[in-house]
Amino acid sequence: MISIDRALGITTDGRQLKTNWHSTDGIKLWIPEDYQESAKKHLEQEFPNETFKRYYWANELSGTPDERLYKIPRTHEVCDDFSDSILWKYEKPIINFTMSKHQRFTTAFKLAKTNTFRLGSAKLWGSKRKAARSFGGNMQNWEKSTRSLAIADDGMSFAQADQAGAEALIVAYLCPPGRFRDLFLHGIKPHVYLGVFFPEHWIKQFPMVHEFAKTPIAELKNHPNWPAFAKAVAASDGNPSASRYYYFYKTTCHSGNYGVKENTFVEGILAKSGGKVVISPATGAKFLSTYRDVAFPELHIFHRYVEQRIEKCGELRNLFGYPRKFRKLKFDEKEAYAFIPQSTVGCITNIAVTRMTDFIIENNLHDWIVLNNCHDSFLVQAPDQDIKQAAAKMTELLNQNLVGIRGETFKMRSEVKIGKNWGDYNEKYNPQGLK
Repeated sequence: MISIDRALGITTDGRQLKTNWHSTDGIKLWIPEDYQESAKKHLEQEFPNETFKRYYWANELSGTPDERLYKIPRTHEVCDDFSDSILWKYEKPIINFTMSKHQRFTTAFKLAKTNTFRLGSAKLWGSKRKAARSFGGNMQNWEKSTRSLAIADDGMSFAQADQAGAEALIVAYLCPPGRFRDLFLHGIKPHVYLGVFFPEHWIKQFPMVHEFAKTPIAELKNHPNWPAFAKAVAASDGNPSASRYYYFYKTTCHSGNYGVKENTFVEGILAKSGGKVVISPATGAKFLSTYRDVAFPELHIFHRYVEQRIEKCGELRNLFGYPRKFRKLKFDEKEAYAFIPQSTVGCITNIAVTRMTDFIIENNLHDWIVLNNCHDSFLVQAPDQDIKQAAAKMTELLNQNLVGIRGETFKMRSEVKIGKNWGDYNEKYNPQGLK
């Protein structure tokens, strides 16, 4: 039996909100009305007036005039008397919850939330009418820098298994054989390889960049300059906004696979970067056309397949055979192109979580528990001495055999990380994170 205490959800470090905020200057906290005076007094005592004015502000929330937002600097430790019930914001709302008295964050998964068979999640017993009795919140869309606040119980560790390539791997087998599929067969990331087709970004550092496009993908890793080039592309994500090429390429891959147009692409880059990365529609169009027309023209064949299935049958089926109906010939192209990859990936995770739960029950592993289903990954807690066994089982369950639309067989791949909290490992900021 799983203890009631652990069944309430994942342990959260609700009293210590002072670490791992290095990517911004702070977070915003909703302070319940009963604690506003003590909160304000605490903040004013903690910081001189000028600092207070610079870092804190209060404004009324729509429909709730007695509630205020406060912005807390990243190194600030929130005092205990007002940290139990909060609405955390981090540039945009990401965690909206009331913690249980056990300091655990729980969620209610929704089986029919999406059109792609991916689970949704929300508060347990959540509704405006029952807000006082609801707990937890969305467990799937935590911004990465907040995840370190989810911590393993004493003597326990976390293992998170992710599908490697996930949707992009499915897309590679929805396309006919070509460069895109060859990248996966030979272990090269598409968003790194895309840099080959933008020599103007790399010609000064790598005068031989034109050679990469002429080299067969199967032989690319043997090129003496390829490892350094691949490393430079990946490292460019830390460049100033105008030269974050890795970020541009990665966003281009996600958007290009699903027929996104340049205006939506440009707006997406702006929004996801928090307003830091601005490119023109013309530049956006160049990224997308280079990706779909020059680097991977086989994507057009995949898109046409989707359109023809909807025109002929009025439905699409993912690689497990599960359908989605399209009752009109006019449809959202992005949703249609994304359905097979996204729903296949979601079903892989759902099946893996179900089988993992069965494995735990059948083998009487009382201290193992599945804590989260996050679309293309899932999280398990197990005793320290068992965590490697749990991690191996998780990857086994995600590595499912699949059959493409042309009868080609392939296998989903996965990777697993282990740590003491849910955040990614960082030697300086989160040494206990997943790695």
